[in-house]
Amino acid sequence: MVEKESVWDIEKLLDNKWLLHSKEPLITRYTTAVYDQEIIDAMEFALPPIEDISDKLPLSQGKVYALRMDLNPGVDNHKKHVVGWLILRNILDGFITEQHKKTLTDGGNFNSAKALRYYTEKFDLQWLYIMSRLFPDDIINFLKTDQFNIERAPKDLSVEIEREFYGYLYAKFQKDSSFRNSHIPLWHARHWWEVMKPFGEQIANALNFTPDYLVSGLWAWTSLEWVQMPIKATTNAQIVIAENIESPLFAKMKYTLDKADIPHEIKITDNRIFNKIEWVPHLVIGPHYDAINPLLSQTSQNQIDIIMQYDENNRQSISKYVRDKDMPVWNSTAANLACATTLANRWNIVMTIIYEPRRFFYEKKE
Repeated sequence: MVEKESVWDIEKLLDNKWLLHSKEPLITRYTTAVYDQEIIDAMEFALPPIEDISDKLPLSQGKVYALRMDLNPGVDNHKKHVVGWLILRNILDGFITEQHKKTLTDGGNFNSAKALRYYTEKFDLQWLYIMSRLFPDDIINFLKTDQFNIERAPKDLSVEIEREFYGYLYAKFQKDSSFRNSHIPLWHARHWWEVMKPFGEQIANALNFTPDYLVSGLWAWTSLEWVQMPIKATTNAQIVIAENIESPLFAKMKYTLDKADIPHEIKITDNRIFNKIEWVPHLVIGPHYDAINPLLSQTSQNQIDIIMQYDENNRQSISKYVRDKDMPVWNSTAANLACATTLANRWNIVMTIIYEPRRFFYEKKE
């Protein structure tokens, strides 16, 4: 059940705190807002739990802690804070107001869509969301509502698969004046770092242990910059990027390479228990397949210490193991856990991220 608010409620709260019409720079007002407990409660920005999940993994030594983004109330994934804080930023900037509502828009994959849909209902907004042409109908139909409309981007062979939908949205703003006048873009790929920086600092400050390694899949680079880098800055832990062996983007570069190696006794014999989607080289939905995100700075790339490659058996075996331990996950989360298990079994303390729970559309249909 979504706890309803209105944009006016947030505007009034910000105005009462002298944040809405202040002459202070936007980033100054925003930073003040995201540390204010009333605003945190109104926008649902509580920090996800950081849990010791060692007992749910096949460990003989070491420990694994996880940032449980799958336990975010209302939106069971890592994009809830990104989306919510972008909305807050746009309210502070005067682009989203109760008096002059326009259709909000952005582009992305399933988790961003689910987070946007949630805030659509919470604040009674209208959204147009652009997704890849290759997402199957069952996912599209599950997400869309009367207020949350979805449009698939057309095929564009001049760019990588990952850039089709965002390029399409950008072109609509560039070329269509009526669209530009009636829609407000969040541009999460451009602005997420600015809004998530305080969140990463809070996560780093909340740790009551010192990790040796920080494991995460790169996705569109978000978890590198807003989870791994702030923690590395305070603990000197090494940053490990989990990368599918069939999409060796970072593995081809000058990084230290390692390989996931989970206990032999938990390995499954059939790697075909999940859906295979034609447009991806492997079963992980979300990360970049063809190219590294061009918005990822070289400075951030230099913070990476190790690239750990995993294969389908590592990932699917861990997914089955933790499902039997009442922690059902899949997608890149299972890859994170395979790599974290490998490092922990070398007598290390490891921190990783659980992005989302296991989804219905991953299951193979008989």
